[in-house]
Amino acid sequence: MSEFLYPSYILSEDRKALMRELTNRQYKAFIKCIATDDNEILETFIDNLLSDLLYDDPISVHNLTNIDKLYMLMCVRSYCIGPTIIYTFNVDAPDDLSGEARHEKKKAKVEIPLSMNEVLNRLGNYPIEHKFSFSENGLTVNGTLPKKFYYTDVVDVAVDTLSNITFEDKFINLSDMSAQHRREVFYTLPSSILPLIMKFLENQSESIKNDPLIVFDSKGIELPHGDKIDLHMYNGTIGEIIKLLFNTELKELYTTEYTLMRRFKFTFDAIEYSTPAELTVYYEVIQRDLEREKKEREEQEGSKGNQMMQAPKNLSPS
Repeated sequence: MSEFLYPSYILSEDRKALMRELTNRQYKAFIKCIATDDNEILETFIDNLLSDLLYDDPISVHNLTNIDKLYMLMCVRSYCIGPTIIYTFNVDAPDDLSGEARHEKKKAKVEIPLSMNEVLNRLGNYPIEHKFSFSENGLTVNGTLPKKFYYTDVVDVAVDTLSNITFEDKFINLSDMSAQHRREVFYTLPSSILPLIMKFLENQSESIKNDPLIVFDSKGIELPHGDKIDLHMYNGTIGEIIKLLFNTELKELYTTEYTLMRRFKFTFDAIEYSTPAELTVYYEVIQRDLEREKKEREEQEGSKGNQMMQAPKNLSPS
């Protein structure tokens, strides 16, 4: 069956990947996973989601780096939900505001757009190395940037970076091993490997430390948590950025669904398997039609009123 596909990129392999569309059903499940505030559930969901969305690609998602996953999710966000996110911040009311906002509440709401395409461009052009290889006394250890978003300690980070090990003529593929099995293998490696891995990761963070991934155009307004978000490889920043990009109010989605089904006869399946971007377009088109019809109705009623108030032409002048 033919279907719409759009391009993404696997940065660690320097190649294009094709993606399927994100459905409204999947989007709601994503938001629910974010709402559970359980990082393990979120990571499992993201791996399964990307596996579903990747089109005819042989790579195992759990072997992708966290940077790969972030980039692909941002492509999904841009194509299937919208290329611009509007964030609302509660800030201190500026001096030029008067009345209730400045004297009573002392807070004002500002809306600041974030362009997904700008963020994608910045992430795709970061001068970072995605893979490493260390050799020592006949032992070669190959690995990548971390694959998960959240970690408990640096050993957990190092274990997650490992891809394979070669010792003399023996090759060990760690990619499909369980985390516990990989940890056991890691403890058999020379003690010098852990510092080498952590130094590699620190070097990547250092190379981008003066180039924040997300920059809000605040126009001089002081935002509650600052106007920049830096990228870090393993301190949980990537997972929190993903939440920031996808989270929204479930109530708003359900309200839109209810309106489309109750008032405009959309079927539940049609809503579930449309993309969030398509539902937004449908809703906006319907709203514009309703506003146009309301305006035309008001103009017609006003025209009738004017006709009723016209003086009869057969009255003689006074």
